[in-house]
Order: sequence, then structure tokens, then C-alpha cells
Amino acid sequence: MPAPHYHEEVDELVYGLAGTMTTTVAGSVRQLGPGEQCFIPRGVVHHHTNLGSETATVLTVLTPASIGPAYFRELGALLQAGGPPDPGRVQEIMAKHGLVVA
Repeated sequence: MPAPHYHEEVDELVYGLAGTMTTTVAGSVRQLGPGEQCFIPRGVVHHHTNLGSETATVLTVLTPASIGPAYFRELGALLQAGGPPDPGRVQEIMAKHGLVVA
């Protein structure tokens, strides 16, 4: 897990897949486990730490800040539905927010 850092031009969504970790965002600490997500806006210092001996596995999505939190909410809802996300639905969400490149 990286040392405390921030991104100048991208927002970050961290989605827990397996294991549990602590996520520290702007000094606020919370646990993040499977199926949970954390939105981190650009410019906010954050870092993640594994809890216990189990290695936490997460999906991290970095997106230009112009996209905004609505994209992350929709993507997170799709991931929380369980199972591998439908690629067509992922593309629909990306296209809606101007992210699909032909």
C-alpha cells in the first residue's frame, strides 16, 4: 500500500474485493472490506493499510476529476450487484460520463 499521497488531477474510487484494510482520507480513518467503497476526491491526502495477516485486494479506479462522483456511484452500484460486471453495462456507464474511447 502506498505511503500517504494525493492525486492532483484525478478522483479515486477504492472498491474492496477481499480482506479488510483501513483507509485514511484527510485524517479520517475507516475500515474498508469486501463490497464497500470509498470515494477520494483529487487533492485529498490518503493512504491504505492492510489489517491483520490477510492481504486486502481492492479495485482502484482513477478518473479525471471532471467526471465527478456520480460516475463513481454508478460504477460502485454495478460492482455491488455481485459477480463480474457486465462489460456492456460498464461501457454504458463510461459513455454516459464521456469516458469511452473508440
